[in-house]
Amino acid sequence: GDGNHSGSQPSVGTYLDEQPVTTIDGTPEVHLYDIQRIEVLEGPQGTLYGASSEAGTVRIITNKPDTTKLYGGFSVDGNAVQSGGVGGSIEGFINVPISSNAAIRLVGWLQRDAGYIDNVAGTSATGCIVNGVRTFPTWSGNTSQSPGCPPVGVVGAGAITNAPWLKNNFNTVDTRGGRAMLKLDLGENWSVTPTFMTQRVATKGFFGYDPSMGDLQIARFGPDSTRDNWHQLALTVTGKMSDFDLVYSGGFMKRNSFTFAEYSDYSLFYDRLFGSGAYWTGNDGKPIMSQEFVRGGGFFEKWSHELRVSTPQKYPVRATVGGFIQRQLHNIYQQYTMPGYGWTNAVGDPGGPANPNGFSDYYSIPTLPNTIWLTSEQRVDRDRALFTQIDWDVLSNLTLTGGFRQYWFDNSLKGFFGYSRNFSSRTGVATCFEPAFSLNTPCTNLDTATSGHGNVPKLTATWKVTPDKMLYATWSKGFRPGGVNRIAGPNGKPYQPDSLKNYEIGWKTTWLDHRLRWNGAL
Repeated sequence: GDGNHSGSQPSVGTYLDEQPVTTIDGTPEVHLYDIQRIEVLEGPQGTLYGASSEAGTVRIITNKPDTTKLYGGFSVDGNAVQSGGVGGSIEGFINVPISSNAAIRLVGWLQRDAGYIDNVAGTSATGCIVNGVRTFPTWSGNTSQSPGCPPVGVVGAGAITNAPWLKNNFNTVDTRGGRAMLKLDLGENWSVTPTFMTQRVATKGFFGYDPSMGDLQIARFGPDSTRDNWHQLALTVTGKMSDFDLVYSGGFMKRNSFTFAEYSDYSLFYDRLFGSGAYWTGNDGKPIMSQEFVRGGGFFEKWSHELRVSTPQKYPVRATVGGFIQRQLHNIYQQYTMPGYGWTNAVGDPGGPANPNGFSDYYSIPTLPNTIWLTSEQRVDRDRALFTQIDWDVLSNLTLTGGFRQYWFDNSLKGFFGYSRNFSSRTGVATCFEPAFSLNTPCTNLDTATSGHGNVPKLTATWKVTPDKMLYATWSKGFRPGGVNRIAGPNGKPYQPDSLKNYEIGWKTTWLDHRLRWNGAL
């Protein structure tokens, strides 16, 4: 995905075992430990895997509980990054049989990725920074909208400093998490596997640098940080009904992310080039420090259910039929705050006091002091599908495959984005038309939904020239559902589904007693 919360879903689907973990604005970073294999399915996989598998699917297959014996393992790693800090990881697992037909497998990990970017008291002519001190034209009394920087001021009277946040190798990443899986065999033909996985990724610092200050160096004026916490409950049931194989998979995923980003780069250039800083005033009507911070939050929930039934594999004609349903809910929150003079780490943080020297109450979002812009929306994506795939062994070494998926989607976006009413009179942002719907909003200025349906086909021919050499030809189609652009009004302009058609011929071969592999495709 492109990381845009109101944009299209990702074009490559990601599965953890049988459950999709693809999310609206980017797939979570699944820590890979105690993994059996990773399957990379190239090209459109829309027939069996549906939406967000337009260009392919990645399946992460974990090691399953083993009822035969008790065993475990661990891994300890330490590393040092060139021109950076020190990191490492601790990972471990244990497999515990409970009985002859039940076992549990526990996995855990703790990892530190070392930093390599330095926050320094540097100098950048284009950024109006000299020795870690940044000046702003409007705040310094220069309201001519000149593209040049004002003279270096004294901190607290025309400039800000990054002195409180100077640190070497400040862009660290800490990951911790675990997975618990239970396998319960119910007779010879049925197996139930519930799974719980949780993970927390926390970053500090900034992951870019300013070449004018030096290699891997930058000047940042606040405590950049992110947290990404997610949990998943999953259930897989496999069994047989007569000679038919049945697989049910269901999952519930909850993901909360939090960001705090220093935004003075943007506020500087708005101030320098567009004179917006003339409106950035305090309650006394005088210009305030033009520094901005962005507090962001993404509160995401997803559940999905899929049922597949397959005919016996021993026959020359085999079929799989199934159904899928999914609902994704994403509460989106982005608060752009201008805390003004005297700002400290605690001032203006969520749940903390607002700064009386900050952005004026007249121009602020009425529900949030010191706030110039607010995005608080709820996005809901619903998907349903019926699918089938048939394999026919025309000859012992020639197989034809045909697939078809019928899908329906229903997506919506509702809430508020923009400035306050008093500031909007200068910017042209559309006014509200409904009472407040989402968190901390004064009203609602966006409420749009879109729905649609379609189908994706697939045709493939596979010829095994020899047991070690295979030729194939395929035509397939993938799709992503449509959605809602962030355009104000009760009837905004949704975007339509997009699709990808793939025409491919290729070969997969091994030679020299399996010591040489040669694959290719056009």
